[in-house]
Amino acid sequence: MYLWHPLFQDKQEDVKDKQRKSHANQVQKGRRPTWKGILLYGAPGSGKTMIGKALAGQNPDVAYLRIVCSHLVCKYLEHQEKMVQYLFKRAKSQSRPCILFLDDFEQLFEYEETVNISIPKIQTELLYQIDHCAENVYIVAGTLKPWIIQSTFLKRLDKRVLVSLPDQEARRQIFIKNVKPLKNDVKDEDYLIFADKTEGYTGADIFL
Repeated sequence: MYLWHPLFQDKQEDVKDKQRKSHANQVQKGRRPTWKGILLYGAPGSGKTMIGKALAGQNPDVAYLRIVCSHLVCKYLEHQEKMVQYLFKRAKSQSRPCILFLDDFEQLFEYEETVNISIPKIQTELLYQIDHCAENVYIVAGTLKPWIIQSTFLKRLDKRVLVSLPDQEARRQIFIKNVKPLKNDVKDEDYLIFADKTEGYTGADIFL
């Protein structure tokens, strides 16, 4: 749905380049990619999660793991930092490049110490894991509120992409993708009309 986004081209080229170097055993130790991580930000329903998943889905040789950060900060859970360790361990164990998507990233920074005192431990563990991330793991985070993300994390998510509302052509493509496979009397020219009438809608609004 969001293949029109320029991020797809940049990301896919970097992953392909990583694969070529890996297969040829040309990756130098300690060498980092041109960016350390990606922060996707935008309004609810704009497609951040879908972009994160589609980045991997476009290439069968790329694995995808996702964790919802709001689950990590649940006050009824214990040892959440061990969950972070396990997630990164799974990502590192992949035999192919792996996109690790941190959804609802702002949840790690919206809290009161009296509510959940374990969050600083989660933050510390997450920073450690990112800094010691394997060459085959790509960190992508999605958030509604980039302004509350701590600077220590922003330094590690140094490529930031605004996931804006879909434009007319993107909305038309969303309608085509989701309506055309169904039995209906919709004509090709109708999709442009639908797109015109849904200005300001998110991809999630149109999909529903």
